[in-house]
Parts: sequence; C-alpha cells; structure tokens
Amino acid sequence: MDTTRYQFPAEIVDEIFTYTTNDTIVSLCLVSKVFNTFATRILYHRLSLKKPSQIVRCFHTMLRNPLAAKSCRELKFSTRIEVIPEKATQLGAFFRLLAKTFPALCNLRNIRITIAHWFPWTVKFGESVDFIFQTCTFPHLENAELHMPLTPCIARFLERHQQTLKSVSLGPVGIQNNPTFQPITYHFPHLDTFFGNASLALSFFQSVPDALPEMEYLMVNWGFFEDFDFRELIIAMEKRCPKQQPIDLTFHRSGWNEDLIEEISQRFPQVQELIIECSEMDNDDELEQATVAQSLKRCKALTDFTWSIDHEDPEAFDDWNIEDWDIEEEMSNIMLLSDACPSLDYCRIPHGVSWARHVSSFWIPFHRLKDHHPSVFPSMVDLVNKRKYPPLPELLEYMEACYELGEFVWEVVDKFKETESLEVECAERKEATMCLMAMGRGLDVWRYAELEDHPLTRQVVEAIKAFNRQMKVETEA
Repeated sequence: MDTTRYQFPAEIVDEIFTYTTNDTIVSLCLVSKVFNTFATRILYHRLSLKKPSQIVRCFHTMLRNPLAAKSCRELKFSTRIEVIPEKATQLGAFFRLLAKTFPALCNLRNIRITIAHWFPWTVKFGESVDFIFQTCTFPHLENAELHMPLTPCIARFLERHQQTLKSVSLGPVGIQNNPTFQPITYHFPHLDTFFGNASLALSFFQSVPDALPEMEYLMVNWGFFEDFDFRELIIAMEKRCPKQQPIDLTFHRSGWNEDLIEEISQRFPQVQELIIECSEMDNDDELEQATVAQSLKRCKALTDFTWSIDHEDPEAFDDWNIEDWDIEEEMSNIMLLSDACPSLDYCRIPHGVSWARHVSSFWIPFHRLKDHHPSVFPSMVDLVNKRKYPPLPELLEYMEACYELGEFVWEVVDKFKETESLEVECAERKEATMCLMAMGRGLDVWRYAELEDHPLTRQVVEAIKAFNRQMKVETEA
C-alpha cells in the first residue's frame, strides 16, 4: 500500500479521530499498519482507568510499547487502590509495575492517583508505596492529584516538578499521617490551584518562601482531628497569595463558620468566589446573617457566595422537611447579603437553594442540578401571585420596556395588574401570573424548565428572533 497519501499533519489526524470511538481506534491498531502509529498515539493520549485489571493491562502495554508510553498526556486512576496488608503480595507486584512504567511516560501532563488506607495498622503500609515516584520525573507535568500519604519521597517528587506544576491536589484518603513539607523549600512560579487538608495546607504555605504569583484557587478541608487555630492558616495563605489578584476560595469545616467568613473578608477582600461548606453544626445555634452581611461588605469583588451544608440531600433541603423552607424569609436574607455586597451575582445560604441575579436587582431561586428541588418553581409562582416578590414593580417596568417585541407584552402586564384585586386563589389571577412568569422565561429573567413549553414563552422567543433579524437588516441597510 502506498503510505505517502496518509502523511497528514498531526492536527488533521487528531481532528479526524475525534469522530471515532475507542473500539474503532483499537481495531485500527490491530488491522492497519498504516494507521497503527496514529491510532496508538490517540488511544493513549488520555487514559482514564476504572479497574485495577485495566491499569495492569495498560501499564504492561506501555512498558513494552515506547510509542504508547510517550503518547500518554493524561493519566487518571478512576478507582481507589485499597491498601490491605492481606493482599501485600499482589499489591507489591502491582506497585512495582507502576514504578517500572512511570519513568517511560516522558510527556505526561496530568496525573491523578488515589491510594487509600483506612486503618491505623495500614498507615505504614500505605506510606511504603511512595517508591512508585522515587525515580520518575515528568518534564511537562502541570497537574498532580496525589491522594495518598504525603511522605518525604512525595515531597521530593513535588520539588522536582515545582517549575512546571500549575495545579496540586494532595490529601490522604483514610487515616492521616502527619504531613510536612519542611525542610524542602518550594517556589512554584506557575502554581494557580491548590487542594489539600488543613494541616497539609498550613505546612505547604509555611514552606514557601516567596509569593505564589499565579495563585487563583484554594480549597482546604478541615478534618475532625485538625484542632489548630484556623487563623494561623489564613495568615500563612495571605502572605503567599497575590494581594490584588482575584482569588477563589473553598473551605470544608465544622460549625457555621461565621468566624471563618469574617477572617477571610479581612485577609482576602479581593476574593471573587467564596464557598463555605459546613458540617457537624449545632442546629440550636441561630445563624448570624447580619454578622455575615457585615463581613461581606469588605469583599468588593465577590460575585459568588455559597454558604451551605456539606453532604446535603437535595430532596430534603439539607435534611430539613420541605415545609421548613420559607421562600420569603430566604429571599429577605439573600437581599440582606446582596445589599451588603452589591457585586454578588450568585448566592446560597444554609438550608436553602441557590439564587441568581439575572437582571438588575431581580434575585431568582436558581436551578443548579445538584440542588434542584420541585418546590422552587411553585414557590416562586406563589410569591409573584401574592405580589410579595420585592422587586415586582421594577420587574414590570423592565417587561413594559420590551414593548417593541409586540403589543402582547403590554397586554400580559396589564392583565397581571388588573387581577391584583381578585382573590389569590382565583383562577383568572393565577392564569395572569403564569402568563407573566412565561414571559419572564422568554425574556430570560428566570430560567425555569417548567415554563419552556408554555405558548407565551415560545411567542416571546420568536418575537426576539424576529426583532433581531429586523435590526440586522436595518443596520446592514
């Protein structure tokens, strides 16, 4: 076969293979010498291995096939490797295979591996597997997710890659050891993301002598065994993060964390996204919304504030009954926070849903997939129907300003106003409210899926399309 016709640029071949399945690529490797090189490179470019048996087969192949090893850019173990002393023989062979193969992955950019040890007597065994990274260096490594015991060997591995790493995620799964980065000195000039537990994060930031100029996102997990003063960590983080550069922060910690929010507002007024996930709270303690609002006043750049309960059940609103959720009370609290922090676009408070500011001051219960609840839409309809939605006058003015879409806009708004004198449960009033809600969906004021098939929603969308076409014609003319 004449192979010269297949000398395509690598970019074209990559694009062609995006339209094929892995099974097709494997078939090409087996039956076509012409495409074997191309197919092998694409097949091993990104590896997400879900079972230990897959890992073994894949690593044996890369050990025998240099092309496959050099082709690997992304390696993720989608399963935890459980460290069990009873399986020491099998695990020993498994980890030796990893140690032999890793040095061949010279083009690796991203790696994720999880090694779990659940009992005190397995900690030493879990720490002993660090030899898999003892001799390997990945010249292009950018992202390292090493969920395993932090040992001196792992610390030296990070030290070897500090000039290329952009994202580091660390933290043992199961029983913790006592991690420390000292006495190694780290610089990480390109590091923009760091995940880790609190003790490890404290050790890390205390071992960095200079500022981390690219740092953009920090996520810290507080375990029940970490009892040091959280202010010590926040101060260490403040010293190493850029003062003016926007930053996103996520913290998982027990309690309601008003004190943590206050400390962050003082040390990181430039925070752009702040996520506080609480656990092991005392439900008898009253939430200090006003105190948190005072803290958020300092955060002039904050656009997303999520203050929620960890491991919540969306079907139970953080384990509260649906009857306990009061949309009026929650909206009052959301507006309290947004008045204190005008830059907010997204907000969530404990025992509640996400809220989004879609237009001007219109705060809407927001349907994020993880906290979608069937009560949100009916509650919002009921709030508007009872004329208790605070920015309702501004909302009606906004809709009336869209009169160029057609006379039906005024008709819907006028009908809604006319029915205000009717009983709340009156069918005519409810119908006028639903039409207003549908028009709001078409205007993208809110995005409730329940309104997508309403005739008025489709009418508004078609009117907007027609208006845009007309404007385009007039502009071109």
